[in-house]
Amino acid sequence: MRHFGPTSMLAVACIVFSVSYRDAACAFSSDAPSPPSVEFGELYGAVQMSGLFSDQKTFADAIPDKQPSQIVADYEKQ
Repeated sequence: MRHFGPTSMLAVACIVFSVSYRDAACAFSSDAPSPPSVEFGELYGAVQMSGLFSDQKTFADAIPDKQPSQIVADYEKQ
């Protein structure tokens, strides 16, 4: 069995870290959608605090039928 020295282990660790870091950076790119608390603003807080749903994940995981900006505009008209 071949043993690797400290320099080889450091090189492997750097490669693994750089690949992991690159993948993480891609996962958090600017193309990712904003969380619902940001997209829906005050409406999100109002729904979450209302107790309308049995758990807080239901509304957060819901897929809107309209663009968030249109939903917020409709909410603000009321």
